[in-house]
Amino acid sequence: MICSGCNSSQEKTKNLRSKDADSTIVDTTTSSIPTKPVIKYYNDGIKESEGVLKNGVKDGIAKLYYANGQLKQKGLWRNNKQEGLWEFYDKEGNLSAKINFKNDLQDGICIFYFPNKVVSEKTYWKKGKVNGESIEYYANSSIKRITKWLNGQQIEEKIFDSVIRISSSKDTVQ
Repeated sequence: MICSGCNSSQEKTKNLRSKDADSTIVDTTTSSIPTKPVIKYYNDGIKESEGVLKNGVKDGIAKLYYANGQLKQKGLWRNNKQEGLWEFYDKEGNLSAKINFKNDLQDGICIFYFPNKVVSEKTYWKKGKVNGESIEYYANSSIKRITKWLNGQQIEEKIFDSVIRISSSKDTVQ
């Protein structure tokens, strides 16, 4: 419940703090910056998204939902830019990707998953461009392809048979 119509900051604090831990509600009494929790709903009343606006821009944890109520994605906005680790889910609620952002650009490792939670791809990004090694996997966890990138340009690619595996301890092909 969002406290609309509360008269005192004590009432606001009490009501906002009564939310469960997964809710995205910010106690506006602790900050001098105008903060507004925003929650949107689908026509049938199921939550579509929740987040926080500070001075009219996205700033805080955001969550988006599918029409079936399952979490679609969650992550952090800072001054209207994606920051840090964002998680993405399929319609059944399975984790489908973890993507790192820095200043609204993909930066760091991005990991994609098959529906059975097995890693399907690991790719490294720098300032919004693929940079470094990208490894794609078969559903049995063996390596499908290794591609090397430099500033968004592919420089090398190796394709493997589905029986070749990657060693989890040394990250080398066996």
